[in-house]
Amino acid sequence: MRKFMTISCLLISGYISFSACKEKNPPMESITKDINTLSPSAFYHSILPGLNNCKTDILRQQLADSIYSIAKSKKWIPIVFADTAVFMFNTSFTSPAVVQVFGDLNGWRDSNAPQVTLANYPNTTLYCGLYKAPSKTTRVDYKLVVNGTWILDPGNSKLAWSGYGPNSELALSEYVYSDWVNERASGEKGTLSGNIKIHSDSLNYDINYRVYLPAGYSASVKYPVVFVTDGQEYSDKNLGAMNIVADNMIMDNKIKPIIIVFVDPRDPVTSTNRRMDELVNNRKYTQFLSSELFQQIKTNYSILGTPDQTAILGTSLGGINSAYTGILRPDVFGLIAIQSPAFWYYPNILTLYSSAAKASLKVYMDAGTIYDTQDKAMEMKTILDSKGYPLHYAEYSEGHSWGNWRARIDDILIYFFQK
Repeated sequence: MRKFMTISCLLISGYISFSACKEKNPPMESITKDINTLSPSAFYHSILPGLNNCKTDILRQQLADSIYSIAKSKKWIPIVFADTAVFMFNTSFTSPAVVQVFGDLNGWRDSNAPQVTLANYPNTTLYCGLYKAPSKTTRVDYKLVVNGTWILDPGNSKLAWSGYGPNSELALSEYVYSDWVNERASGEKGTLSGNIKIHSDSLNYDINYRVYLPAGYSASVKYPVVFVTDGQEYSDKNLGAMNIVADNMIMDNKIKPIIIVFVDPRDPVTSTNRRMDELVNNRKYTQFLSSELFQQIKTNYSILGTPDQTAILGTSLGGINSAYTGILRPDVFGLIAIQSPAFWYYPNILTLYSSAAKASLKVYMDAGTIYDTQDKAMEMKTILDSKGYPLHYAEYSEGHSWGNWRARIDDILIYFFQK
């Protein structure tokens, strides 16, 4: 019997019947086979032939419903094989629907390729669409857009959180998730303070920050310290989960115990986010970080306080800020961590590094290759290499998302603080 007969009109107790839909009452000698023996690829390639063998529209719809139910229960949606993904959607609309995929794969815009529109299997409510990813290690956030309405993929239980809430997540066949971001049930863990308010004379307003202290923190020991912009997101377990990563890596003796200062850009009273003003070419904010906040942390916590043990980390606009703060104040911040830097927003940062004398900096920088910030990051890499800066540079087949950034925090901590 040919492979396309592995899909049938009936789903029976987790088994697929091989009986041909075109037969009215097939004999009992029809074969049954456990769905677990089918690969996702074979399953997908059986859909159309199976539907085409259904004699009536009623049977065809029943099979379509079973196909979707099987794929959803197996957690196969989107169906992934090699560097290809099949988006699948079963709608309640009886009239034709327009079902599209928007996300990191096309920069969340209808002007970018690839445009993925799901096609309807005739006389069913089942829709499918192919996405050819750049790599087998690609990972992207996405949403379905059904007749103009943006929704999470109801067939996909995997979520990737953003600063605006959850998205559905697609990981291709060779993508490897970071184990460090998962909170452990046991083991010694550090502490994360509540909000601490500091008044900045440079900026003339109040700023909140939180402090992570490693397990077993002692005032008699001096610790490296990392200052993190967009700290409310880097410390969120659904977003950056940085304190969880630090806990796990310290627990496993991979890095030295460190202190982390999570700086919140939101107004403590109104919650207005001030990052657009603070993080781009703002000397007053650099003064706040390098003098006011640094001095308060040095007074209240036991830090080493030398530039080679003091890091600043940020993503996107925060990546600009890390680079800017580093070149202006290498006497304070000698370790510069830059994730998906939005250098396009402030290209003068490239000129600044190109024209300035080499500073005493050690730099980490990463970027996604799917509608992220790869081009300008590569320009900065060329400048840093030409000047002989110690640099760890990496690119990933991902977009501008927390799923990308959180998975690299372990690389940053290893690069700066490996034990």
